[in-house]
Amino acid sequence: MSIPHDNELDMLRQQRRAELQREIQQQVLERQEQDAAQNQEKIAVQEQVDTFIRLHLSSEAKTRLTQLTLANAAKAEKIKMHLVKNIQEGKMTSPVTDEQFRTFLESISKSRRDTSIRRI
Repeated sequence: MSIPHDNELDMLRQQRRAELQREIQQQVLERQEQDAAQNQEKIAVQEQVDTFIRLHLSSEAKTRLTQLTLANAAKAEKIKMHLVKNIQEGKMTSPVTDEQFRTFLESISKSRRDTSIRRI
């Protein structure tokens, strides 16, 4: 009598495992789709920022920004976003010259340069 009961129990377990595997696979696919959509959105925003910067920077300033990007990509992205914000708010005139860009970079990094060490 216990054999048919065990078979039925095994079948139920197998069905439940199959359900769980399907759910997990569905969740993985949904996550991959979300990640792909986020990546597409990031790429689109990055292209818009790059186009905006290309239109509003002089060639010398573009060269300087490219050098910054090669040296430290993460910092360059923050600088780009800050630069776009300043241009859109009218704090900088277009096209931004290399001298204006250098002054802008100095103002951003000024807070780190003012650090001093006191000995007690």
